[in-house]
Amino acid sequence: MDDRPPLLYLVHRIPYPPNKGDKLRSFHILRQLARNHRVYLGTFVDRAEDAAHVDTLREWCADVCAIPLSPARARLASLRGLPGGEALSLPYYRSRRLRDWVDRTVRTHAIRRAVAFSGPMAQYLDHAGLERRVVDFCDVDSAKWADYARARSWPMSWLYRREGEKLLAFERGVAAATDASIFVTEAEADLFRRAAPETAGRVVAMPNGVDAGFFTPDAGHADPYPVGGPVVVFTGAMDYWPNVDAVVWFVQEILPLLQRSCADLRFYIVGMNPAPAVLALAGPAVVVTGSVPDVRPWIGHAQVVAAPLRIARGIQNKVLEAMAMARPVVVSASSATGLAGEPGRDFEVAATAGEFAARISGLLGDPERAARMGACARARVLASYSWEAHLGRLDALLDAASGPAIALRGRGGGASDDDPRPLVVHVVYRFDVGGLENGVVNLINRLPVSRFRHAIVALTECDPAFCKRIVHDDVRFISLHKPPGHGLKLYPALFRLFSELRPAVVHTRNLAALEAVVPAWAAGVPVRVHGEHGWDVSDPHGTRRRFQWMRRLYRPFVTHYIPLSDHLLRYLNASVGVSAAHMTRICNGVDTQRFRPGARGREVLDGSPFEGDELCVIGTVGRLEPIKDPLNLLRAFVHLLRRAPELAGRLRLMFVGDGSLRAELEAEVARAGVGACVWLVGERRDVPEALRAMDVFVLPSRAEGISNTILEAMACGLPVIATRVGGNAELVLDGETGILVPASDSDALADALARYVGDGGMLRRHGEAGRQRAVEEFSIDGMVARYAQLYESLLSAAGRAVPAT
Repeated sequence: MDDRPPLLYLVHRIPYPPNKGDKLRSFHILRQLARNHRVYLGTFVDRAEDAAHVDTLREWCADVCAIPLSPARARLASLRGLPGGEALSLPYYRSRRLRDWVDRTVRTHAIRRAVAFSGPMAQYLDHAGLERRVVDFCDVDSAKWADYARARSWPMSWLYRREGEKLLAFERGVAAATDASIFVTEAEADLFRRAAPETAGRVVAMPNGVDAGFFTPDAGHADPYPVGGPVVVFTGAMDYWPNVDAVVWFVQEILPLLQRSCADLRFYIVGMNPAPAVLALAGPAVVVTGSVPDVRPWIGHAQVVAAPLRIARGIQNKVLEAMAMARPVVVSASSATGLAGEPGRDFEVAATAGEFAARISGLLGDPERAARMGACARARVLASYSWEAHLGRLDALLDAASGPAIALRGRGGGASDDDPRPLVVHVVYRFDVGGLENGVVNLINRLPVSRFRHAIVALTECDPAFCKRIVHDDVRFISLHKPPGHGLKLYPALFRLFSELRPAVVHTRNLAALEAVVPAWAAGVPVRVHGEHGWDVSDPHGTRRRFQWMRRLYRPFVTHYIPLSDHLLRYLNASVGVSAAHMTRICNGVDTQRFRPGARGREVLDGSPFEGDELCVIGTVGRLEPIKDPLNLLRAFVHLLRRAPELAGRLRLMFVGDGSLRAELEAEVARAGVGACVWLVGERRDVPEALRAMDVFVLPSRAEGISNTILEAMACGLPVIATRVGGNAELVLDGETGILVPASDSDALADALARYVGDGGMLRRHGEAGRQRAVEEFSIDGMVARYAQLYESLLSAAGRAVPAT
């Protein structure tokens, strides 16, 4: 008997064969869903030859409803949206037959979970029996139509603009009514969060993957190209307008530039259903193949793969496939958005026809560099684009319990009559990679398990991967999926949650989570602690009256405050009115055994392009977000290289971390032409090893509390350049363990970098002094002991005992 729970999966185009972008993603999602569910698939078949594959899908499905769809008839049907005031995409995919099948199947099989692939399929998710509904939008289609409108003339520009506006309204409504909205890149997810801020807490990114075992450079395919000059290839469905636009632009504007230096160059356009505009491009230097049985030989034997898409959303599978086959790829800036990797190392980025020609010519003229780029590209795919790793997030979204509170892991944490340990509930805005969150991890992992229990409540989401950093199995993780704005609507859920868990302590952190103290007070939680770790990018200096007023409003509900720095303690006293008796300053601590200097100086991080004792590696660790201001560091680095071009041979810069500014950083690196000197490492778990791969650490933040990363860098024996904000001056002794500079001042930061680059003796002295200061004044054991003492004293005052051992 199959005891897997049933699941409804709705796809706008039959997910087999997986021979184009959307079908690749929808097929891999189907395989993932089928591992743990009995899948009932509803889909459309818009190409007659695909109907033969319906039975193949039954290998993964309990039932398949495949509705034939004539694109011509569907286009006519879509016009019903004009008088109806709706997006034309909705009636295009509207079917009474599919609606009846959905209603019957959900009712007959008691289906409670559903996944819709693409926004228009969400119109079928309104069945009352469905309790958990997830939509994979893939891209922000409304933005795509807006892009089309800008690229076309009237009347199509009007029609496309209308479609973008109407579709965005539909997308926002879907996101508000369902439990999770998925997008293919963090850039697309952020775009939608900005367009629909009321649903931002339920918007997640789930990147594409690539089958690196299938797309491998070692498959031994025969060369499909006739003998001749070098080949540049473009692959894709050639009836898709962005692809058509890309190859027309390439042939008309880029190819003539290439032919000036390489007269025998050939451009191959490989893909099904070439549009008339594509067929018209064929000529002596341009070959249009149409559909091919296997695209891999065409990729594997090309000298360069080009992706000159001027209109692109999300991650292009054609790019990932070429990278997996170790081919050097030149992509447009829009194609590079959200693409993990380093421009100039893993792939090339070009914005204009001239830049495309220059990048391709450079690769054709330097086969060794092209081979190195191909090898780096494959390594990047292996590290960052596994289908299994990415699709695991879908399981977490579907497995979440109904309602706003979602336990992701742990056996619970509610009080029990026979467990004398007090429960501490840590409330944060989001439990994901970050300095504040690392502090929570360190505290929970090191507080005596015999004396305290813990639960973590994220007002938005707990990231399952980050949760694994907690070593204790009895910690409960709860996500509330809060939308932006005040959390008043969450008060009932928080009240019920605190009443159920019955914690002895609720410990909130920073203004974003402070509002949870009110339902904690209402639920009778005896001790309500609030930690101030630093200010937000919207209030980098703590001067906004509105935020001061909000803190004063919540002050009566807080039992005790924990500012991490002296400047935060002074702020709470002077601006919020908290008395000294109700505050205890506890600075962050650092594990000086884990974070220690390299045995023989700077080490080489796995995957690093920076090797050689002559190099000076500058680095930072942190989220690529505006509050951390990584662009300021990049601009200072570029300023220094322009001042002293001779340093280009030995000066290097690495960013460890990820975030919404990654694409902007990649574009700036490409514009400045410093791709060979800058490495965007991405998120890493081996932060100590990453720090030991640096010579100088920089924290360019606009605002900080007490920075964990500064302490970690000091413990690793690195001199620290930090902005003079927040608690940084309490950690970095200017002129002794590092250099302090004004925030957002690229010139001052460049000057500080130049001082260390030019004075190795000062670099070593400051690093050694920083290590000594971290060991003597900022030990993690001392921090944990102070938290334990404070919890115990507050609980004692509330009449609650803490076990002695």
